[in-house]
Amino acid sequence: MFAEWEKQKAIVLIYPHEFCDFNKYLQPAQSLYDDLIKTILEYEEVILIKHPLCKKHIENCRIVELESNDVWARDSIAISLKGGGYADFIFNGWGNKFESALDNALNSGLEKAGVLEGVKRHDFVLEGGSIDYNGDGVLLTNTQCLLNKNRNPHLSKSEIEERLKSSLGIERILWLNHGFLLGDDTDSHIDTLARFISKDSIAYIKCEDSSDVHYEELKRMEAELEELAKRHHLKLVSLPFCKYQRDGISLPASYVNFLFINNALLVPLYNKPSDEIALEIYKKALPTHKVIGINCEILIRQGGSLHCISMQIHN
Repeated sequence: MFAEWEKQKAIVLIYPHEFCDFNKYLQPAQSLYDDLIKTILEYEEVILIKHPLCKKHIENCRIVELESNDVWARDSIAISLKGGGYADFIFNGWGNKFESALDNALNSGLEKAGVLEGVKRHDFVLEGGSIDYNGDGVLLTNTQCLLNKNRNPHLSKSEIEERLKSSLGIERILWLNHGFLLGDDTDSHIDTLARFISKDSIAYIKCEDSSDVHYEELKRMEAELEELAKRHHLKLVSLPFCKYQRDGISLPASYVNFLFINNALLVPLYNKPSDEIALEIYKKALPTHKVIGINCEILIRQGGSLHCISMQIHN
């Protein structure tokens, strides 16, 4: 597979529609997508999956009309492979928590539409948000999600490792065992906690408030990352923890849920003082990229953010 900062052909998005979980606030969700599409189009193509009953007119995108359960493209769209083709895994609604049959069928529809070619299907449950790759043979993930019995209960950790290596063309897997965010339905997807920003640098969430419920688990995750960094000669970049609540409910707002596009980094923002801190950290860590903030408050209402709604295509 590719590192996300490698040259991309397009970004795939699933446009919000009245049958998805954003139906309660559809207009602001669609407005966010409209603005996001305009931003991405300055750098690369957008392939937009649009529900057949959605009447909204969207310009300058490649439109593919397909039904979907929701908008979380990261976890349902196939993963680009080096040498050509795509790896298509089973999407079961994050451990059968939500209806997912339409989302699980999206790659077949994209293949029929000529968007994806050389799709290889794997009898293995895997979401794109649960793994992260450095472009040099090393995959980062965690046991909280991949070893959860609601995904592949018949497989051991070593068997899961072999499936990942053979299907994605990777050499080594780095496992974390700690870290979570309240309000997360994904069983702690790695793309909310820690991700590569270069082949030898990992950005991660750090909680400084010892009274916060996340503090101990994120501190343990940081210790694991520090050990991995020593062992594999990696650099660590800490991002502020974003304490985000709506109507008294904690939501998994994370600055690690960023999106690489060609020559730029899109960073989710949540209208908090920590937004500017996160932007400055990324500008310093990635001086060759244009760092662009995207307000993602509407997305976090449903527990996801910028990376969750997108999938890059490299082939």
